[in-house]
Amino acid sequence: MIPHPDNQNVPKEERHAQGSSAGKAFLLYAFEEIDGRWGSVEAYLDKEIGVSPVDIAALRTTYLE
Repeated sequence: MIPHPDNQNVPKEERHAQGSSAGKAFLLYAFEEIDGRWGSVEAYLDKEIGVSPVDIAALRTTYLE
């Protein structure tokens, strides 16, 4: 990744924190849009991407347990 010129003299930890807050804002916006259009992330995954409730359950079992 090519560093942005504005971040050249900013310590790595601060650059990460800046990116994290922007990433957090984007994720909050994305979840609000998903909830507004589809009602839930699960409905979005099912209707738009084709990830069924059975698929979601299998993913949860694999990655969360």
